[in-house]
Amino acid sequence: IFSVEEHQGALIRSYISKTMTCQDIPFLSQLWLTYWSKVKHPG
Repeated sequence: IFSVEEHQGALIRSYISKTMTCQDIPFLSQLWLTYWSKVKHPG
């Protein structure tokens, strides 16, 4: 059973893999991790 966050992450990874270039993926992955770290641990 996937949590909501895992499900959203899978959807976004699928979307990125289909639409972004290889150069964009590492940057977006870092941005995604930074976003979630702020959401989970505000402040």
